[in-house]
Amino acid sequence: MKRFQYSLQRVMDYRAMQEEQRRMELFRAQQRLYRAQRELEELEEEYRRVLLGINKPGGQALTAHFLRQREKYLEYQGSRIEAQQEKVAEARQDVQACLNRVQEAQAELKKLDRHREKRLAEWEQERRKNDVAKMDEFNMNTLSRPSE
Repeated sequence: MKRFQYSLQRVMDYRAMQEEQRRMELFRAQQRLYRAQRELEELEEEYRRVLLGINKPGGQALTAHFLRQREKYLEYQGSRIEAQQEKVAEARQDVQACLNRVQEAQAELKKLDRHREKRLAEWEQERRKNDVAKMDEFNMNTLSRPSE
């Protein structure tokens, strides 16, 4: 009997390749999320420094002009933070979508793997039947020969 050959092996290989591609997409999405979060943290830190007055001009008195400029900068920085928060939210959604695609690809591959295992078990059972039949035939031929 010839060796086991799964008829859907090419499909299974293709699904495995798809899963790997989905994992790479997830990895890239996670990297984008990490960079967006880091940028958000940097913007928030800069906002806090300015708000707390850590970046006071060296030796310069706090004038009304300086305070207005500082307020404008804080507003600008606040809008940048909001925009970055939106980018982070989008990146999180992208990561979740990629994760869902990876899970779908894994499920498809798992289905094929279970199907393959079932076909392999059937093939092994058929092989055992053939082996038993050959042994029976051999034994019948051996026992039915006349003694010389």
